[in-house]
Amino acid sequence: MSQLRLKQILDLFSINPDHGDFLAYNSANSRYENIAQAINGATTFKYKYNTDSISSNGTFQLNIDAGIFSVNETDDLGLGNNLSNFYLSLEERSGFIKIEKVGAPNHFIVLEFTGNATITNGYKFGISKLFGAIEALVSGNEYYISFVSNGADGTSVKYATTFNAPHRTDESRSPSEDLGSLTVESGLSYIGGELITIVPVVSPENIQVARVTSYSGTTLTIEHISHTGTQPYSGSEDWNINLTGISGTSGTQ
Repeated sequence: MSQLRLKQILDLFSINPDHGDFLAYNSANSRYENIAQAINGATTFKYKYNTDSISSNGTFQLNIDAGIFSVNETDDLGLGNNLSNFYLSLEERSGFIKIEKVGAPNHFIVLEFTGNATITNGYKFGISKLFGAIEALVSGNEYYISFVSNGADGTSVKYATTFNAPHRTDESRSPSEDLGSLTVESGLSYIGGELITIVPVVSPENIQVARVTSYSGTTLTIEHISHTGTQPYSGSEDWNINLTGISGTSGTQ
């Protein structure tokens, strides 16, 4: 069985270990070093509080009255890495910042942030305090700074729309059909292959199920699949279009 001498274990730590620290590999000096334990889902760094400026590596400032949290771009008290790419990734994000005193995990402050801006030597976050005692921050003391950001905004989708034109609930619509393609609004999310329903506004009990074959600009082409009832019109009428799915099989009774 392999064994490690106590001195070998201590040699792994280039920084004084604190309660709850983890080991991480520092490629700059080819050593495993102790870093702070991150809160769940967070990225954590080690900094020193400085009430004067953040010009020195590994320093941060907090001004609750002005709603500003400032941090140097380098985590010099942790692994000494330049963290510019990480802070830039939060530029359009919102989330939370936890400031925890090193060696005292029960003493912490939680802030909510909304984006950040690049400043000399670092980054400035717009913040508001959620809870914690700001007066517990002491200039010169070391703190773990943890960031949890909300995900980036997803792409919005839109399928529901209305058109006004002659149509029948048993017709396909394409350039080769008598009534041609459908003209609908632009900016819809159809890419082709979606199942849709087409329903006349005046008689919603008449339902057509069709498959989108193409959509470009304001032109929608569809292939008829099935219908419940038949609703023909000779003039222009209002119709609703929306996504649907394939009907399931009947269950056992």
